Amino acid sequence: MRKAIEVLKQDYEMSESRFESLKAHADSRMKQASQEMEQARIAYDNEIVMLKTQLGRQDMQLRTLEQALDVKTKEFEQLMQFSEDMIAKLQ
Repeated sequence: MRKAIEVLKQDYEMSESRFESLKAHADSRMKQASQEMEQARIAYDNEIVMLKTQLGRQDMQLRTLEQALDVKTKEFEQLMQFSEDMIAKLQ
């Protein structure tokens, strides 16, 4: 009977030790996963900021090109009108 109690006690202690070991390992893995998720979130946030900056630059460049197109279109229209006026005077 005492031997059975000792065996059960040893089994319990071994199980308790294994549980604590597994718990420590799980806690370590959870902490590592949490850190990796935080690093991924920071990288994602940095990429978002970079992409928004690029988008702003592209938007500004687009507006500049649209303004230049408007100026060139007006210049072309004025040149066409001038040409038509000159042709009309020559006839």
